[in-house]
Amino acid sequence: MDAGQYQVEVSDAFGRWGKNQRFELSVSFSNPPFALSIPGQKDKKHPLPDNFVAVPGGVFVIPVQCQRKQFSPPIALKLESSLSCGLEQALLAENQGSVGLRVRLPADAMPGSLHDIRVSGVSDLEGKAYGARLETRRVLLERDGAAEIPETVDGVLAVRVVKAPFEVEVEAPGEMKKGSTAKIPVRLKWPEGSRRFNTRVRLLGLPGGAHCGEKGLNDKTETVDLELKVDNPGQNELVDLVVEVEMDFHRQPLRVESRLFTVRLKQQQ
Repeated sequence: MDAGQYQVEVSDAFGRWGKNQRFELSVSFSNPPFALSIPGQKDKKHPLPDNFVAVPGGVFVIPVQCQRKQFSPPIALKLESSLSCGLEQALLAENQGSVGLRVRLPADAMPGSLHDIRVSGVSDLEGKAYGARLETRRVLLERDGAAEIPETVDGVLAVRVVKAPFEVEVEAPGEMKKGSTAKIPVRLKWPEGSRRFNTRVRLLGLPGGAHCGEKGLNDKTETVDLELKVDNPGQNELVDLVVEVEMDFHRQPLRVESRLFTVRLKQQQ
């Protein structure tokens, strides 16, 4: 809870309240049994992980570290932003110490705009609720050890919306047999004359029993074949698959996705 003025309203189980009612209210203040932060700057050639880039409708990943103080329950992560973002992998499981929080921008986010975001975590134990905001003070001091970090700045992250530098085209197999392997051709469609970057290409959304390795492309290559291996998953369809292409965009990771697609599965004869 941030410093400031708050108003508390108390009523009974039937919604009755007022000056003729008498209640006993107990409020206790204590430090939460966990703290959230982002990792320090391991590679001096890359920016500190407190600002991000993403395309409209695309994803960026916030690396969240959790320091637990003899506290093991799961911690749910929440986001505060002027954008209506979606969250994926927004849970630190029991005793888990870190997670890559995937944040998805709305499709109508305006390229060129810059937005502040904050991350917080909430959990409970034995009927008590706890909450903590992600802190950035330590990494900001890595940037400038003599800086004074006001409380209003600690924990503020930023995301810049950029136009997708290329399109991702996928020739998805409509159907596969279980126990087989299929190639999935992927093509990056760069605008004519634009600068190109090295990229990493991966397939996301696979269930257990299906596998596809990541592949890389250099700045002179625009096509690659991913190899999808299907063992014997329980379902008869692989739904909501997407090819994600990650590039080093001016020393920051930028992810561009293909359209979602489905692969139907058949039993071996």
